[in-house]
Amino acid sequence: MEATEATKTKPAKKVEMIVESVLGLATVAVLSFFIAVQAGAFDQSDKIAEYGKPLTGNDVVKMLTSNEGELRGRYQNYDKMLSRAKQVGARPFFTATKAEEN
Repeated sequence: MEATEATKTKPAKKVEMIVESVLGLATVAVLSFFIAVQAGAFDQSDKIAEYGKPLTGNDVVKMLTSNEGELRGRYQNYDKMLSRAKQVGARPFFTATKAEEN
């Protein structure tokens, strides 16, 4: 037996209205996000390029000196790593480290 508009109770009508409102808002949110992505609003390429830069010796020196108290206990070769980072300077640290080992 199918309920008609006249026989639906007020709470059932309210629940149906709330469900339709939530579904409508969800649809609008999904479409808005899709349009924003297509328009490039969430383009992260600048941040990716910034964090994608090679780690230089100067970066390693900065990291080691700013966290010296904590890192000295963790890394047995802290002093060796710090001196190597100072020698490397602005060159990429890991490329230079690999070349030094050969």
